[in-house]
Amino acid sequence: MEGDDERLARARDVLATLGGGADAARGLEAYFDAQGAVGDYALRFGAGEVWSRPGLARRDRSLVVIALLTALGRERELRAHVAG
Repeated sequence: MEGDDERLARARDVLATLGGGADAARGLEAYFDAQGAVGDYALRFGAGEVWSRPGLARRDRSLVVIALLTALGRERELRAHVAG
C-alpha cells in the first residue's frame, strides 16, 4: 500500500502541471491547506489519486472537467480550469 508521501508528491506534480509551474502549485497547495482536513483530503485524493490515474492524459481529463463545468453552468469553478 502506498504512503501519504507518494500521494502528496503526485498531487504536487499534478498541481504544477495544471497550474503552470511550481509557483502556481505552491499557491494551489496553500489554498487546499487553508481548507483544513477537507482541503487536505481533496488535495491528496483529488490530485494525488484521481488526476494521477493512468489511462487518460491530464489534458483529456482537464477537457472533461471543463465540459462538465460548462454543462452545469458552474462559471466560477470553470474560471479556475481555463487559463486567460
